[in-house]
Amino acid sequence: MTELIDKGHQNSIERNVLGAIGVDHSVYSDVSRYLKWDMFLNKKYGRIFKMCGELIEDQIQINELNLTHLARKQPEYGVQMMDIVDALNYASPMDGVMYAKAVAEGWIKDQISRITQEAAHSSKREATDAFELLSELITKLEGINEGADIGNAPEELKDLLGEVTEYLQKGVDGISAGVPSGLTELDEMTNGWQDSDLTIIAARPAMGKSALATTIVKNAAHAGFPCAIFSLEMSKFQVVCRIVAEDVQLFVQDLVQRKLTSDQMLWFKEAIESIRHLPITIDDNSDITIDQLRVRARELKRKKGIKLLVVDYLQLIDGDGTKGNREQEIARISRGLKKIAKELKIPVIALAQLSRAVEQRENKRPMMSDLRESGGIEQDADAIFFLYRPEYYAKLAGEECPPEFRDVCQLITGKFRNGDSSDIMLKFVGEYSSFRDRDDLKVKLN
Repeated sequence: MTELIDKGHQNSIERNVLGAIGVDHSVYSDVSRYLKWDMFLNKKYGRIFKMCGELIEDQIQINELNLTHLARKQPEYGVQMMDIVDALNYASPMDGVMYAKAVAEGWIKDQISRITQEAAHSSKREATDAFELLSELITKLEGINEGADIGNAPEELKDLLGEVTEYLQKGVDGISAGVPSGLTELDEMTNGWQDSDLTIIAARPAMGKSALATTIVKNAAHAGFPCAIFSLEMSKFQVVCRIVAEDVQLFVQDLVQRKLTSDQMLWFKEAIESIRHLPITIDDNSDITIDQLRVRARELKRKKGIKLLVVDYLQLIDGDGTKGNREQEIARISRGLKKIAKELKIPVIALAQLSRAVEQRENKRPMMSDLRESGGIEQDADAIFFLYRPEYYAKLAGEECPPEFRDVCQLITGKFRNGDSSDIMLKFVGEYSSFRDRDDLKVKLN
């Protein structure tokens, strides 16, 4: 294969970046928007670039003497004084950004060349699964994009004020700033699900997590917002039954178990015409990593223009194989979901399972400590809600539930970063597997 990169030319460009920093230290902040130290083809130059960053962070002048002193303190860099002298003898600060972009472009080309050659080699093996190979190739290419994305360029206040003004004007005009849930009190508190926010809805099994998720998605889609559900627990068929049940006024259980009469079947066929074109995409792949989910979410954003992403549920996402305990793995997954929200500029809602500790207490109301492997989740989430239905626990204990608590679900706010919060009362309609506004909002649970 023809060599894509002239290594001698690339070496000269990388040396010019370091030379520019040596002439004017302020150049470092400009070039670091495009470069990471491991993008340098010449690894010694990459380490010198990293050392320059360390000196700047410690407010120490960049020169041959200080770099050499740092290199001697950290022999693992493998950098000698002659390497430093060689690196700082070129270029001018005016050329810094231009050379930095050229280094980044060289790194991207080198990565693409390496990955595609490996894929071409793997594709010739008869035992290679084509779909796995394609998924792996996409993930690696996306990794190049992530590696090259050093961060958004800083913006001046005057350029950001327009966005804030537009946001506030929508409030004056009575327009929700986010994606509506269709549940009055929840929308009043959140002002709709906000772009770039990660929301966690957590509960024990059978509390209604999935039902609340499908209610939110259905209501948002009815309001014209394209949505996507990654259902790692339920099949597409089960998700669809939950979405359509309330709209067609047929019980979920009857739909799932095919217990419709001829008249009901006729009614079903007529009723679904009104929801056939709802902008909802469902992915029920139960074997998916956070990186694969990120790739698919990007594709859905590009092709479908999704405005809301729901994941059911967080703990079922596969780890990436990185060594570490389960809490560290969950932390990487929650951080990955937050990155998806920020990168795609959409709200992400992830359902989560609570530990059995809830049911071992006399008071069954969930709390933050009930989140399994909760450290990373608590840190990354912009909002955390818990579901609590007293009727469920009354039935579990073989007790009669007081009439005022029947069908009541309390949405307990564990964390809400965007302002004042309160617990919200909802009505759970089990037959339709959905939630509605509570008719009597005076009901209180302690």
